[in-house]
Amino acid sequence: MVRYVLAAAVLKAFSINGHTRRLYRALGNRFGQRRRRRAGIDCYVERARFLDELCVRHGAIRDGGRVLEIGTGWVHWYSLYLRVFHRVTMTMVDVWDNRQLAAMKAMFADLKEHPAAGFDQDGEAAAIVESISSVGSFEELYDVLDLDYVIDGSGTLRDLASESFDTVFSFHVLEHVREQDTDEMIANMHRILRPGGCLIHQIGIDDHLSHYDRARESPKSYLRYSDGVWRTFFQNDVQYFNRLQMSDWLRAFRAHGFELVEHRAGSCSIDSLRIARKYDGYSKEDLACTTLTIVCRKVA
Repeated sequence: MVRYVLAAAVLKAFSINGHTRRLYRALGNRFGQRRRRRAGIDCYVERARFLDELCVRHGAIRDGGRVLEIGTGWVHWYSLYLRVFHRVTMTMVDVWDNRQLAAMKAMFADLKEHPAAGFDQDGEAAAIVESISSVGSFEELYDVLDLDYVIDGSGTLRDLASESFDTVFSFHVLEHVREQDTDEMIANMHRILRPGGCLIHQIGIDDHLSHYDRARESPKSYLRYSDGVWRTFFQNDVQYFNRLQMSDWLRAFRAHGFELVEHRAGSCSIDSLRIARKYDGYSKEDLACTTLTIVCRKVA
C-alpha cells in the first residue's frame, strides 16, 4: 500500500501545471528510452503477433489498405510490425510527440534475430526490418515506408477525414482517454472508418498504479474507491487512466453503431477487495476484467 500511495502522490505532484507535466515527459523520454533499450522485446513480439493474427482472421488488413494506429507511442512498434508484413498505408496518431529513435532502432534490430519473428531472413520483411533499424531519422523512416505521423492534441480524432481508413487499432491506449472524451472518440472512429471497416482494440482495465507494487496490490485496487476519493488522492494527469469497465466499453461501441465481432477478457481475483458502492451495478465477472480485446465492424 505504501508504494501505491507514494506513486500516486509523485504523479499528482508532476500534474500540478504545464511546467511539471513537461518535466515529467522530458524525464520519461530520457530515462524511458534507456530502459526500453535494455529490456527485451518478447512481450512486444507476442502482442504484435496477436494483433496480426486478429487482423488476418477478420480480414482487417489487405494490400493497399489504409490503417490508423491510435496512440502510437515511443517507437511505433505495432504500426511498424504490421508494415513489415503487409503492404499498407499506415497513419500513426498521438496526442504529443514522445518518439524515441534510438529505442525504436534497437528494438527492430533485436527483431531481426528474434526466434518468433516469423519471416524469411532473406525476404522483403527482413529488408524492411533492416531499413527500420538503420534509418537516420523518423522523417527518413516515413519517406521510406510511406507512413504518416499526426499529432492530435484533442485526442478525439476530430480532424481526420471521414471514411478514410479500412482499419483502426490501438493497444493499451483507450484506458488513457479522458472518460468524458470517450464518446466523441468512438463516434469519430465510426465516422473515419469506411463501411465494412474494422476496429481492433486491446484495453487495459487494470489499476495502473498497482504496477508500482505488484506484490501487494490487486490489479483492480481502484475498485475500493469512490469517485470523490479517487479524484482527490489518486487520479493524475501525467499517467491518467479512466476506470471504465468491460461492459462500459462494449455498450459504448454498440451505441455508436459498431457490430461486435469478437471479444476476449483477461481477469484476476477480486475476492479480497471491498468494492465501492459506485460499482454496485456491475457483475463480478465485469469487475474482475483486467484486459479487454475487442474486434468490431462498421456495418456496411
